[in-house]
Amino acid sequence: MGQRMGENSTDASDSADPSRIDELEQQIAFLRHALDKLSPSLQGLKGSDAAGLIGYAADPPAIDAMTGKPRRPPTSEARGRLVREYVRRRKMRSDLFRAEYFADPVWDMMLDLYAAHHETQLVSVSSLCIASGVPATTALRWIKALTAEGVVIRARDDSDGRRVYVHLGAETHAKLDAYFDAIEA
Repeated sequence: MGQRMGENSTDASDSADPSRIDELEQQIAFLRHALDKLSPSLQGLKGSDAAGLIGYAADPPAIDAMTGKPRRPPTSEARGRLVREYVRRRKMRSDLFRAEYFADPVWDMMLDLYAAHHETQLVSVSSLCIASGVPATTALRWIKALTAEGVVIRARDDSDGRRVYVHLGAETHAKLDAYFDAIEA
């Protein structure tokens, strides 16, 4: 079975196969012909529209395996719902198994902060302790350690100096974006 265009060959002799070269030349000719036919249509496009089309062609969206249609990046609201559903499913395990089997307070806190970001909600330290699923003293130790590492950022509430809000550091947020992009694919 032949490889799809763009895949690397593991067999060096495959790249010199005349039939493969002919196949690639035919694909190139077809693409050139298609671009030539599109060229007059592209002339009337405004700069940003043309740039968008070019960007789409250079980096097309992923294709949904179920529908065969392009899949667009999720909205922030949709991402928040996805994360909350993920958290709900994680918590379902404790209905079936002892909670200690799955104690993962740091992950639970990061998920809560990530979902809250997408829901445009502020998270107080006390709320984050609850989300961790461990005693407050344990959660506070983790928050202190995560703050020292820059995983989370603490910020005082300007209107109430007694309250401290917590949010994810930029690098942590980017890593969670990458994680959820990967599991959504």
